[in-house]
Amino acid sequence: MKERKFIDFNGVILDTESRMIELKRQYPGLTWNEFANTLDWDFLLRTSPVIDDAIALLREVSQMDDARTTILTNVDLIVEEIAKVHFLRNQGITLPIQFVPPSIQKSEVYIPDKDDILVDDRPDNVMFWNQCGGKGYLFDPNDQFPESLPKIKSLKYLWK
Repeated sequence: MKERKFIDFNGVILDTESRMIELKRQYPGLTWNEFANTLDWDFLLRTSPVIDDAIALLREVSQMDDARTTILTNVDLIVEEIAKVHFLRNQGITLPIQFVPPSIQKSEVYIPDKDDILVDDRPDNVMFWNQCGGKGYLFDPNDQFPESLPKIKSLKYLWK
């Protein structure tokens, strides 16, 4: 069976987390939940830095991939789901998108086969993916994590 690739969105495609922190500083009186509920998700995605040319790479993969690559992303709100779909499609990325609700592991939404690859910036997601039989790689372009998990510094390595 040919391997399938699952790519995380936040922290692998776009640096949305640091952008959210930057935007949240403008609203110190709001809790994170209140902030998330009032956030303009389209604006967040448009203004978040692209990581390592991921958009161009995934646009290219969209043209050649035969649906072997899926964006597998955690979401907290329906408006976040909608914004991510619009963002990816407006960027010319036509890969399938699978949403993972809060408090659920990615490996519960999609149970990986032994050849299924996950690239994620969260060690817990990678660990659970590996425990379920898949091949998880911690996306760590700056060697921030001392983890003993398999690491990848760029999505480009997946299509060499």
